[in-house]
Amino acid sequence: MPVRDLCADAHGNWQVGAIATIVDIVASIAICTETAIIRGNVTMDYNISYYSSAKIQEEVEIVAKVVGNKGKLSSIRVEVKKKDNGELIAIAKQWTASNEFRAPWINHPSKL
Repeated sequence: MPVRDLCADAHGNWQVGAIATIVDIVASIAICTETAIIRGNVTMDYNISYYSSAKIQEEVEIVAKVVGNKGKLSSIRVEVKKKDNGELIAIAKQWTASNEFRAPWINHPSKL
């Protein structure tokens, strides 16, 4: 995906907040495809390390892998690299938990 100008800082680099946001989204998609649970995944622990940055319109590659899945707990690793030379931009590790929370104000259909 190309880095859009809306995600750039004053120096034309990809903002770290934008990187963290897209990494969180990609990790959530990876969990959904692995566990088939679409709603109710809650991030329990999120750790991201930044190594370099990308400029506006530079192509980046984001790869997510589910490292472990133990019932309701899942661990994901996400790598962000520059597409042209493979330079590492960021690595993230995330733990999520499946939550079966049902809001009390939602009307549930009758079981009768």
